[in-house]
Formats: sequence, C-alpha cells, structure tokens
Amino acid sequence: MHVRSGNINRALSAPAMATVQQKPRGTVRGARSVKQSTKAGPLTTTKGSSIGAASYGSNLKSSRRSFQAVDTNVAAYDRTDPFAAVNALRKLLTVLPSRTGGNKLKLAVEEHTLAMQLLTIVEPFIGLEPSKRRSLTRQPTEILDEVASHVDSKRDLLALGLTCKRLADVVFPRHFAYRVVRAKFSNLAVWHHLTVHRTLARNVRQLELLDERAPASSVAVPPELRHQSDTDLEASSSDEEGTALQDRQMRVFVGALAKMTRLDAFVWSCGHPLVSLLDVWPTLLRWCATLRTFQINDAYIFNSKKDSDASEDDIPKGQRAGKRHLALPRLSSVSVHSVKKGFGQVKKPELTDVVEILHSCPNLEELNLKYTPFKGAPSLHVDSLFQFGRWPFLRALYLTNVACSTEGLDAAGSFLASHDGLEVLHLNEFSSRAFDLSPGALPRLRELRSTKDFASRIMACPLSADDTNNAGSRPLETLEGMRLTGPGCDTFLDGLRKHPVKKLVLAGYGECEDVRKLVECVPQVTYLDMGRKTTTPLGTGAGSAAPGKTNSAAGTSATIGTISISNVNEWLDLLAPLPNLVTFHGVRFFYAVSENVLSTSSSSNGSCANTIPGTSISAASNASDRSRLRKNDEIASLLAWKCPKLRRVDHWEDVRQGEVGKVIVLSRDGTSGAGGGRESSEKVKWEVRRVLRT
Repeated sequence: MHVRSGNINRALSAPAMATVQQKPRGTVRGARSVKQSTKAGPLTTTKGSSIGAASYGSNLKSSRRSFQAVDTNVAAYDRTDPFAAVNALRKLLTVLPSRTGGNKLKLAVEEHTLAMQLLTIVEPFIGLEPSKRRSLTRQPTEILDEVASHVDSKRDLLALGLTCKRLADVVFPRHFAYRVVRAKFSNLAVWHHLTVHRTLARNVRQLELLDERAPASSVAVPPELRHQSDTDLEASSSDEEGTALQDRQMRVFVGALAKMTRLDAFVWSCGHPLVSLLDVWPTLLRWCATLRTFQINDAYIFNSKKDSDASEDDIPKGQRAGKRHLALPRLSSVSVHSVKKGFGQVKKPELTDVVEILHSCPNLEELNLKYTPFKGAPSLHVDSLFQFGRWPFLRALYLTNVACSTEGLDAAGSFLASHDGLEVLHLNEFSSRAFDLSPGALPRLRELRSTKDFASRIMACPLSADDTNNAGSRPLETLEGMRLTGPGCDTFLDGLRKHPVKKLVLAGYGECEDVRKLVECVPQVTYLDMGRKTTTPLGTGAGSAAPGKTNSAAGTSATIGTISISNVNEWLDLLAPLPNLVTFHGVRFFYAVSENVLSTSSSSNGSCANTIPGTSISAASNASDRSRLRKNDEIASLLAWKCPKLRRVDHWEDVRQGEVGKVIVLSRDGTSGAGGGRESSEKVKWEVRRVLRT
C-alpha cells in the first residue's frame, strides 16, 4: 500500500499551522486585565477579562480532553495501517501548543515512545527517494514474514537470513527451524506446540512421522522443543492405556496437521498397529491442499479390510462422501513401501486402501509401489490398480515385488495403452504371464527396467503413424535389469538395434559371443554395466586363476570377472567399437594394492587426500607392490588407448548397487610423445575415489 507523500505531509503540517493561526478569543484589553488580575489575586469580573478567562479555561479543558483521547499504548496501533498512525500523530501534536508553563511543546516519555512508533509505521510509505521507500528491510515485520514464507528451501532461507540482522530476526526463529519437522507420533509436546501456534505451523513444508523405535538423533524439531519437559497433556495421558492413549495422541496430531496449510511433503513412517493412515488421510484432503509429495513406509499399508478393526460401515456417511469428493490437485508423487517387521505381518495383502488414496490424486505424475513379502507370504496382486487407475499426467511408474493374476492381464495391457505419456517404467520382480500390448503403446518411453522377454515385447510393439518420430522408434535410452543368457537373446538384440540406447545395465552376461553381438547393437552407448558373470572369465592368460580359486595378484576370485593383462586385450577388442563409452562396470581390470602403499604414493606426489594416484612406483615398499603398480599403470594406458572417452571402471573391491564404494577414475594430462601410436597418446593417471553405485 502506497500513500501520496503530499497528503501525509499536509496532514503532518496541520499542528504547526494551528499553532501559528491560534489567537485568544478575548481582546487585548481583556488579556491584560487577566494578566494583572492573576498577579494581584483572583480574577476580576470585568466584561473583557471574563470572556478571556472563560476561553482560556475552555481551551485548557479541551486540550486535556484531546490529550486523554490519544492512547499511548504502542501495541494498540496496527503496523499495516499508516492512516491510523497519521491521525494519532496529528492528535498528539495538536495538544502541544495548548499546554501552559514549561510543558509547552514538550513530550512525555510515553508520548515520545508513541511518536517514534507512529513514525516507524508511516515512514515506509512515504519518502522522496524510491530506493528508500522500496527497501526490503524497511518494510513492516508482517510483510517480511510473508516474504520469507514463500521461500521453501532451507538453503535459500539461510542465505536470506544472513543478509542482515533484521531479516535474521524474522527468518531463523520463525521459518528456518520449522521448514523440516521430523518427530515421533508420541511427541505430544511438538504437536501441541504446533496446534497452539498456528502461524508457526503454516511455516512447515516437510513433515516426517518417524517410527517409535527410531533413534533420537533422527528427530528434527525447533530448538525450543528439543529439551522441553513433559507437558500437562503428556502427564494426563500417561495414566491412560491402550486405545484411549492412541486416540488422544491421534487427536493432538491431527489438530497440528490441520494447521499445516502450506505443507509440501509428508512422510509417514509410523508403523504402529493401532495407528492407521486412514485416520489421517481425511485431514490431509481437507487442509493440506498444497501437498506435492507423499511417501508411505508402513508394514500395515497393504492390510485388508477384513483384518482391520474398523470397517467402512463404522464411518459416517458424511465422511465417506467427503473422501470421494475431496482431492489433492497438486499431489504429483506418491511412494508406498511396505516395511518388513518381525511381528504383525499381513496374512493376505490387498491394495484396497492404497487404491482409495490414489483416487484422490487426479494429477499424479510419479507412482512407486514396493511390497516386501516375508517368508511364505502370498503375492500382492495389482489387478485393481491396472483396472481402475487412470492418471493422464503419469510420467513414471515403479512396481517392485508385485504380481498380476491371469484375469488381470487384459487390464494391465489396457493400463499401459491408456498412459501414452509414460516415460519411466520399472517392473522389478514383476510376476505375470505375457500379456499383449496394443499397437502404439508407450510411445514416449525413455527408461525401462524389466525382464528380457518383457523388454523384447515392448521394443517389438509397433508405433502408430501419429506417434512415430524421425527415427521410427521409441526414444528408449536406458535399459536395466535384463540378463544376457538363455533363450530369447537374439530377439532382445534385434530390438536394441532399433532404439538409441545410451545406458545399459545388465543383471548378468554369458559367453563372449553374446557380448560381441551386444556391442554391435548399441554403438552409441555411454554407460555399460555387464553385471555378474557366472561362468569362467574371458581368456585364459597367465595371470588368471582357475575357476573358484583366488588370484593373489588381483586379490579376488576369477569367477566374478577379475582378469589379467591378456584378458584386458580381449575385453578391449570387444569394447573398441564403442567410441562414446565413458563408464564401464562389471569387469575388474586392476590389481589389488594395499592402502598403505596408495597413501604413501599419494603423499609423495603431493596430491589431495580424496584422490589416490597410482603412478608413483618408487614409493612402493616391496617388489610385489611395485610390480602391481606397474601392471595397473599399463592397464590404465591400454584402457585409455582403446577407449578414448573411458573415464570410470570398477575397483578391485566388490561393490554392489546402492552401496558406497570405490571406483577407479582415469585422467589424461594432455601431454604427448614425439612418435606415433601408443607413444603419442596422452599420459594417463588412475585414481581411486569413493562414490555411490547407482
């Protein structure tokens, strides 16, 4: 809100004009008589003097009445209303010329404090220079608080709060500490605090409900609540037992959740048998319309209606109707994971509750469904998902350890044909028979993780005339989870030739001839992971060990891909037709070197602590270490010579996907020799780095 500076300046100048233009109502003679009479004694009752005295007394009374009308309480004035502040300041200044004695044109302590507060309210809305008037730090605190509420990232909030002290007083106590809240269901102090302070609850963007057995270090709450003792609410609930206690905790938690009207992400990891997600879901539907990400980690999420204590008949009709009509329009990502517990496993898993939740997500873009079965448990069938689930904006679908019955094969094919915008499809351990795909299904598929047979059917499925691009095939760039063994390899390789695959992650490979055919089908691949080999490695060089034995030079078993110098040549002949190859996993080329030798060579070369170059042979402690370092240097030179863009290969230690391990990174310094061939190639160095295998 902006106010013209001329109007406020004229309003502020009114007291001064009143002081200049104010005159006594009596004549000069009456004023002199009043003055003389006050010196001698009581006022005389002459005609002129009586009028002057009466006017003086009336002015004094009116000034007292006007002075009493100004409230000196600073909190009584709204900081966002400059007009009320101007009027109060005008009344306060109008009183000053009417005072007598030494108090004329002087403010009391309370009046001075009020005047400064009123000027602080008016000042941001007036001024001659636009830069001062529009400065962010000169805005009222309420406006700064609203500005900070639109910054969701804690990193951006940190940068905003460190700009000046005024913003720090607003950002850190009210926003930075409340953006991410992780607490247990039994932390009633946290939920009661958010219920009472609803303005602080609106600042929560990510809420994670932890399991009761989670460590205390995983709890993240505002600083004023970390060491808070039990409240009266907790003390009163300590005498309750069983369901009564759970009901009280549920009411307090739902009350706090209803105040989080700007919630962006919600993670449910409670896992308590007496606490159901369906009791919280109506509150999310009604009050958390801004929710974008929803993750469920619950062992009882796939519990059937028959096994649960509550039935649909126990729910009032008004609530059931509300569940059907309400929706979360901004919710785009839903992840449902069943956590494996040692007690209370679901006897018959069903997808009824999950489908009911998904029906309230009309604009879903990513769906991740993972079921973790225990020993002897039946499979989780997703027939209802394929039959009733339709999301026009679905882009990614992840299904793990689920099955499709014979009756649901047609529904599965219809589901994939209906979602033509699907770009990522992961079917991990998906148990189903072969189902037919309609022509033109999945025209925008870019990433696929499934079995070899399912991938072959998708790549062989023809596209319609409207969906065919310039290449005449799907933009399939990433394939994962296939095993290059057994029957059906030729069909799979024929499908690879028709698609521009750049990343290929296999679950395993077989013979040398299959690998050679694979390389011919994916000439543009940049990331190649061969997986694990179950047979003997390629080649039978002098450095390779017998099957099942350990190669002392390489420090690992030969049956999982450790090879010698002669094997490197054979593998390089296979990888040479891949000019764009940057990352290669599945075969360990390098020999094992102890950490002490690597650290000594690193200190001798003056390298950083996080990189361990292996080019310093003189620093090795014994002849065996020097021999291994020479062989590793020769292997690095061969890899860089045959594959010019190759940068990352496997470490000699075994690292599985999803684990933090080590890899070997090849670097080139750019120098070259005077001759041709290998002598003129760039000088290659190899380093050991820690990474996360994806």
